[in-house]
Amino acid sequence: MKRWQWMILALLAYLILLLVYMPARYVTSYVQESTQNQLRFTGVAGTLFSGTSQSLSYEGLRVTNIKWDLSPLALLWLQASLDIRGGAIRNSEQIYIDGNINLSILNPAQVNLSSARIFAPAKLLLSQVNLPVAVTALGRFRLDIANFKFNEGCQQLNGQGSWLQAGVNIEGSPLDLGSFDALLSCESPAFVLDVSPENGLALDAKISFDQNGNYAAVGTFSIPSDFPNDIRQGASFFGESLGQGRYALDIKSR
Repeated sequence: MKRWQWMILALLAYLILLLVYMPARYVTSYVQESTQNQLRFTGVAGTLFSGTSQSLSYEGLRVTNIKWDLSPLALLWLQASLDIRGGAIRNSEQIYIDGNINLSILNPAQVNLSSARIFAPAKLLLSQVNLPVAVTALGRFRLDIANFKFNEGCQQLNGQGSWLQAGVNIEGSPLDLGSFDALLSCESPAFVLDVSPENGLALDAKISFDQNGNYAAVGTFSIPSDFPNDIRQGASFFGESLGQGRYALDIKSR
């Protein structure tokens, strides 16, 4: 080989070594600054290709004990493919995530998520929604996502969602609702949940929301006869009475 060819190989080897051993904190600091601290990391350690973070926070949501592995081969196609895991799966008060995230280096707004499992406290997520009556949610949400594509909105979503050990506390009255199941999909740019009526409220509904906080829920539900009177009376805040304890559900963000 000629001298200039050896120099190019040596330069490439040096650049590869720089990437392999680059401290993860340099990258997370850049990400944090580029998002104007909306995305925040603490306790970052390890390298770009295999690192950890004590916590990752975004708009009031926090995941602890983050671990990731970055595929070097995906970088050849200008993609960042990360296997990521974080949180505590056995702690119902914490968020847990396990899956693969694929980011386009040329278009950072494009995010693909696959083979993902997510748990989140219902109380934490529903506290972000402005409902017509004061409701504290109990239990835990579970999402099993086969494939999700996001680019300035929901582009494609295939998966299932569940509300495990569902319950609510409405004005001091706790109620056990059993469990809820839903199919996940997109109506771009909104995320959509089609709720199966096999649940404690016979809730049969289509719920949609987007990244801007807009949401809508349309369908029907029932109030069991053994529920307290003030709960049955409060049901009218969510929609029109259809008689015999059945109500139309029709709520939208303002």
